[in-house]
Amino acid sequence: MDEDIDLLWALVSGVLLVVMAVGIGAIIEGFTRRRTVATGAGRHVVTAAGAIAGSFAASVGREIPRDDVEFWGLLSVSVLLATIVSGAIVERGTFLAHGAIGLVSGAVVAPAMRWAQAADGVLSSITVGDEVFVDAAAATVFAVAGWMSLVGIMVIGPRRGRIGVNGQVRIVPGKSMPSAALGALVVLATSVGLVTQPDLAWDDYAVTSASLMALSAAVGGLVALGIGWLRLGASSTASLVHGVLAGVVSTLGSPLALTVPRALVLGAVGAALASLALAAADRAKIDDPVGIVGVFGVAGMWGTLGAARSGSGVVAQLVGTMVVAAFAIVTAGALFGLLRAIRLLRISPEVEVVGLET
Repeated sequence: MDEDIDLLWALVSGVLLVVMAVGIGAIIEGFTRRRTVATGAGRHVVTAAGAIAGSFAASVGREIPRDDVEFWGLLSVSVLLATIVSGAIVERGTFLAHGAIGLVSGAVVAPAMRWAQAADGVLSSITVGDEVFVDAAAATVFAVAGWMSLVGIMVIGPRRGRIGVNGQVRIVPGKSMPSAALGALVVLATSVGLVTQPDLAWDDYAVTSASLMALSAAVGGLVALGIGWLRLGASSTASLVHGVLAGVVSTLGSPLALTVPRALVLGAVGAALASLALAAADRAKIDDPVGIVGVFGVAGMWGTLGAARSGSGVVAQLVGTMVVAAFAIVTAGALFGLLRAIRLLRISPEVEVVGLET
């Protein structure tokens, strides 16, 4: 009976992760410009298709039984990871580039992270004193996505019109903040699917964790809204969305160990760090239309560090974070560098000026 419940939860959690990817897709579309409405749908489909194909490619040489829980978890994480990274190059990446992100996420990145967090993997072997690296979605999904996205943004360059002739960074408003807000709520509602990753075993604390993640998201939204008010002099739906997402991501380093005070601190600090990262990206002229590097990357790293229980635990988490970052940067550098070298990374200047809908 317990085994049947675990299998059912494995199926449900995987579905939740795919639905979370849909929510992130809605956020991406909300933050991009109106001239990419129709192509946005195709972009998400080709990214997901690439991730699915990559997952099956990674399984070549071994039989996939119908009840292979590990493979289903790998596939769903691949789709989620690829969707996030794909959002970093929106409005200027080719369809092939988005598909390649999905393929590499499924065939290389997700399997490598799954191996690294196994009992004999690199991450599981990191110990400092009596503390062992605590591995969870904050490190294995979101921090990886953040680092890969940063590399992709640096390689592909800013959108045309984002940087003025005088070097001033221009504000490029998204086409639909309601879509972004709805997507943030979908991410919050489906985040319980990551509570028990990667072992996919049901735990009685999962329901409590989901409630505390909601608390963290609420606090994160309020903190980011306040910071946005101080920066812009007005309330901002974009700031609220970023804060809610950062609040959720910040709790995924140790979701089963959450308490009310811990959820409050993780959400507040995570949202503040994400907001500061977004402001720093603008000053550095890094064109991140959706805020992925700050919201998923920086908050993901904070969530990873926040899983520590002691000083030596912080060091163990920091070492693990650096290992994850190195892997993500090298992999993304190879992927985006190759695509740029063969001229398949970015759409032509003419198409970019008139929009992808023509």
